[in-house]
Amino acid sequence: MRAEPEALGAMRERVARVLEGAGATDEERERLLLALNEACANIIRHGGMPSGEIAIEIRCSDRRIEACLRDRGRPITAETLRPRPPDPRRPGGLGNLFMHALMDEVQLVDPGADYVNGLRLRLYREREGA
Repeated sequence: MRAEPEALGAMRERVARVLEGAGATDEERERLLLALNEACANIIRHGGMPSGEIAIEIRCSDRRIEACLRDRGRPITAETLRPRPPDPRRPGGLGNLFMHALMDEVQLVDPGADYVNGLRLRLYREREGA
C-alpha cells in the first residue's frame, strides 16, 4: 500500500476480504484490522517516507493469523515498539499500546532485502477441537 493516510481505508477493506475468505471470525477480523491500521498509521506518521510504500503479507492457518509489514522508513528498535503507559503530560504512544493489547505477539522481524523494518502482528486462533 502507499504510505499515505488516504490509503488506509482501501487497505482495511482488502485485508477484511482476505480474512473473511480465510474464515476469520468477526472478532479476529476486528482485532487484526485495528492493530494493522495502527501499525500502518505509525509507519506513515513516523517513518519519514513522503512517497514510500508499505508491504503487507497476511498469513492464515487453523492456529494463527498474522500480518507481516515491511517498510523503508526510519529504522525502529524493540524499545521504539514497546508500549508505554498513557501519560497526559506526554501525549501519543497509543498505537503501540493498542497493537500490544489486541495481538498475541508484536515483534520486529528480519525485513528481507530492500526493506529497513519488518514487523509481525500475530493472533492465535482458538478453535474447537484444535
